[in-house]
Amino acid sequence: SAMGRTFALVIGVSRYPNLRAADQLRFADRDAASFAAHLRSPRGGALAAEQVKLLTNERATTAAIRTAIATFLRTAAGPNDTVILFLAAHGVVDDRGAYVLGYDSDPEDLATTA
Repeated sequence: SAMGRTFALVIGVSRYPNLRAADQLRFADRDAASFAAHLRSPRGGALAAEQVKLLTNERATTAAIRTAIATFLRTAAGPNDTVILFLAAHGVVDDRGAYVLGYDSDPEDLATTA
């Protein structure tokens, strides 16, 4: 339709097996789940389940995030649609670029794993 639909990819990673205990996040996964629930609620737009993809913790591997962007967002959303990308996770900037850390990212190999 000309109005378009809304699709949301909602990611929250609190637990990182490759990071120190001090670098774990406390609420990122819950923030993502709460935002996804809000989008499905009447007040948040009443998006259908197939319009919201939630990836948290071990489901939010770097491969799963890349796949969700490539398959879910690119195939579901059209030119008149709105895409929401919600990220509650660690981000790192170094001399090679900016990265979002997935559940399984290796801080020693950001280019390949983040």
